[in-house]
Order: sequence, then C-alpha cells, then structure tokens
Amino acid sequence: MPLPDDTFTIVFRDLSRNKTHRLRRDLDSHALDSLAQTLDVVAIRKARLDMDVTAAPKGWDITGTIGATAVQTCVVTGAPVTTRIDADFLRKLRPMVDPGGTETEMDADTDIEPLGDSFDILGLLAEEIALHLPDFPRADGAAFDGLHVGPPGQKAMTDDDAKPLAGLAALKAKLQGESADDS
Repeated sequence: MPLPDDTFTIVFRDLSRNKTHRLRRDLDSHALDSLAQTLDVVAIRKARLDMDVTAAPKGWDITGTIGATAVQTCVVTGAPVTTRIDADFLRKLRPMVDPGGTETEMDADTDIEPLGDSFDILGLLAEEIALHLPDFPRADGAAFDGLHVGPPGQKAMTDDDAKPLAGLAALKAKLQGESADDS
C-alpha cells in the first residue's frame, strides 16, 4: 500500500516486506514554517526528501537523501545567512524488545534505532537538517574582533581583561621581586 502524498508518517504494518517502498516529499509552506520553528531558524525555503523503505531482518532500513535551504542569523552581524544542505542518510530500525517481552541487548552497530509501530518522516528531516546546519553561521566577510563590554562613557573591557588568571604572572613577578629585596 503506497503512502498518500500528504502524509508524513510511515505505518510499518501497512507496508509490504517483499518490496522497496520509494517515497518523495517536497514540503509545502505550512510544513516549511513548522520545520523552521522546530529548528529555531529564520526560515526553511525548500526541503525535499527522497527515501527508500526496505524490509531488513527483524526490522526496516530507511535510506535516502535530503535537500534543504535554511536561513539562519549571522552570529556576528545579525544578517541572514543562507545554507544549502544536500546529504545522504541511513536509519536502521530494529526492535529493542523481543516478542517474549524481555529487553534485547543492543547491537554493536551504533546506527541502529528503536523500531516502533510508525516512523515520523518530518522528524527525520528535522534531525538531518539540524545535523548539517552550521553551529555559528557567519555572513560573508563577517569577522569577530573580540568582545568589548562596559558602561557608556568608560573604557570597554576586552576579552583579555576578562581572563581570571591573566594577571597572575605579573603578581608572581612582583612578589618574587619583593622577596628578593627582603633578603
């Protein structure tokens, strides 16, 4: 049974284990806005997901590619920064409890995730975009020359002033000079 074009949830019991299910989703403006809010970015302009859902021993494998254009705020200037993301992904979904109700031991494969009754496609897309967004986006030419803070009208405190151990070398030299004078 193919998934309707407007759904973002895979219900595994509805899928045949004898074939590969190919899915493509291009997000509409409502889903893009929701995704941008989830990721706490200015905007997601485009997002596409191409994936194959294939039966695997005791579970399912989901492979595919994502494409997205995200807009974030530059950490230096506050200007919008656009990032294009094109990435491949793999999800191996396996049960974490055997049919007898006891927990199973985790496989050494770190790519394995717990298998539930369904899978959230929009959640997958959000995770993959979040993994590929820059942590500290910067506009072209934006340079950070250090933090300078202080009250208006007074000399600003610099990064070097804020280092708690910066003055210890001078203090040590002064104390050594005084002890040399005492002898």
